[in-house]
Amino acid sequence: MPPRAPGDIRVWMPRVPASEQLWDDPVFQTFADLSAQALMRALACEIKSEGGLVFKGPPHTQLDAPHRGAAKEINLNGYNDLRAAAAWVYENGSEAEQRHGLFAAEFGRTHPPESGAAAVFARIVANVLEGARLAYQLSLSDLTREAIKAQGDLRKAVADDTAKLADNTRQVVTAVAAALATCIGLVAAKVGTTTSHWVLQIVALVAAVYVAAIVTSGWIFMSVQQDMRRKWRSRLYRFIPDPDYKAMVLDPARRAEAMFIVTAIAGGIVSVLAILMVFLAP
Repeated sequence: MPPRAPGDIRVWMPRVPASEQLWDDPVFQTFADLSAQALMRALACEIKSEGGLVFKGPPHTQLDAPHRGAAKEINLNGYNDLRAAAAWVYENGSEAEQRHGLFAAEFGRTHPPESGAAAVFARIVANVLEGARLAYQLSLSDLTREAIKAQGDLRKAVADDTAKLADNTRQVVTAVAAALATCIGLVAAKVGTTTSHWVLQIVALVAAVYVAAIVTSGWIFMSVQQDMRRKWRSRLYRFIPDPDYKAMVLDPARRAEAMFIVTAIAGGIVSVLAILMVFLAP
């Protein structure tokens, strides 16, 4: 009897993503192996008589038949991604055909040069699901070319903001290094010259003010960008789903902000210690 797609995928889907503890259970491993094969068939456009899976794309893609041991090959994360893809495609019966078509098209575009079903699904199913979801949201929102262009502009704005914040981080590092070198020179001058101590201390304070100005400038820029992103989200980019907006905008911005904050705090501490060294040196 040729392999077929399951009549009801709910039989093969855990209600929640599998945990590591559940994954290690031998009984669940047996279920997961059969489940993974069934879900792969359910997501394909066509199943050949020998069990091969076809995704119409474009481009037209054909994979080998899912085999025993598929669950171990895709591993826990891949299995949960496969489960999430099947859940999204067949979540709503009236939308399943459209979602399945979007998933198959994205699968064809993303398909790597491999033919093993489990290996391919493990490698690309998460990205395929993300692309299909975004395409689905765009179709629901009936976006115009201008709206799609706005999304591209948003990506560019985020890239520019993170680049600017990275540049501010480099400026903080440079300013702290200059202040530290200046304070070390002042300590040496304080010990080896007759220059009034208050003059050297003023120079140290000027170096500290320079560092503080660089840090404050970066901090204000970061705050302004955070406020603008909040306004963008509510006014211009409501059509982008929260997970996509988080991955596209919030996560890159937070990584850049975290890098700046750590550098600014560390630089401030180093600058204060350097100034104290000038004031306390005999």
